[in-house]
Amino acid sequence: MSFPNGYKGVSKLFAAEILMLISSVILVVSGGIGIGIASLTAATQLTVAAVAAIGIVGILILAASIVVLIAMIIKLVGLAQAGRDERNFKIAFNISIFVLVLAVASAVLKLIMGATSGIDEVVQLIQRIGEIVVIFLVIGGIQSFATSLGNERIMRRGSAIAWIIAIPYALGAIADMIPGFFGESSTAVSISGIMTLVGGILGIIGSILYLVYLGQAKRMLKEN
Repeated sequence: MSFPNGYKGVSKLFAAEILMLISSVILVVSGGIGIGIASLTAATQLTVAAVAAIGIVGILILAASIVVLIAMIIKLVGLAQAGRDERNFKIAFNISIFVLVLAVASAVLKLIMGATSGIDEVVQLIQRIGEIVVIFLVIGGIQSFATSLGNERIMRRGSAIAWIIAIPYALGAIADMIPGFFGESSTAVSISGIMTLVGGILGIIGSILYLVYLGQAKRMLKEN
């Protein structure tokens, strides 16, 4: 095995992405239950079934949050490990720590200044940029491994997948900024909603492609 630390790190990144996907599925299920609650809700009071459903939604959201936290820890460990064999992963680790600190700062700002704070929006934008930069660095690191191992297929696929992933991030960032800059008008909210929906669909596609790419990289590193 030419890059043992790279293999261990990429394997952990692969596991972290699977956990993130599981978390997304849990949130989708909780959202479906939430829609069902509306049909079980009376005009002025909740039915017993609706109250139970709300409890289930709360449990699912908590479970999804725990899964995300575990995935983040595994991801950081994976980046640190792979960083011993490839510099891009080390840089990605440092940026991930920075993004994590920003996430905490964003949560604090929401409590102090409210969710509509302009500073909070800037922090969220920086977070999104940091997240996409980390993905680009991870893919770049994998391409570096592929170059050393002479795997042209992994090298070629990386660039295409990186841009497929970047598009929904950009759409999400723009959608978040539209209401802040143009107000809460029906047109601005509609445009923001459409962009969020399109970005969400493309994001799912990108996440699946990224997961497959990590799996291919893991096999490449294991076999060489």
